[in-house]
Amino acid sequence: VSAVGFVFGIDRANSVPPITVEPASLTAAPAETLVIAVNAPAQANVRFATTLGEFDSLIGTPVTGKVIDVPVVGGVASASLSASQAGLATVQVFDAADSSISDSITVAISAPASDAAKITLQADPTVVPLSIGTLEGASRLVATVRTDNDQAVGGAAVAFSTENAT
Repeated sequence: VSAVGFVFGIDRANSVPPITVEPASLTAAPAETLVIAVNAPAQANVRFATTLGEFDSLIGTPVTGKVIDVPVVGGVASASLSASQAGLATVQVFDAADSSISDSITVAISAPASDAAKITLQADPTVVPLSIGTLEGASRLVATVRTDNDQAVGGAAVAFSTENAT
């Protein structure tokens, strides 16, 4: 029997920082961790698994790994996710005794802005149409910032300017 109103699953509001959009975001180590809280009102242990990065248990005997079991305390189990590489991680949580009870979330992991080394710029369309009368020619610019090792960088400032804009 579980507490009224609580079901098994990732508690996005009580994760640290709160997960307000998906994919959630995380900067690769050593900059950040994402503490994932799981409501587990009828479970004894929660299994945390990730496709990228590593979990650390936050209570009891320290345990680290891509897959760890964490005891439930007060109806909640929490583990801290960190990563040394950029990429997209799928995080899954399961009732350790019944894997059919589960939840998942996607986490976008990026290199820190201080590691920015190169930029790729794409324009759509690649040639800006001529502005005539009330019709204005425009192009959408997308900048992708990467490290020397081609890892995606998050939060890097990118500035654009134009010459002869008329």
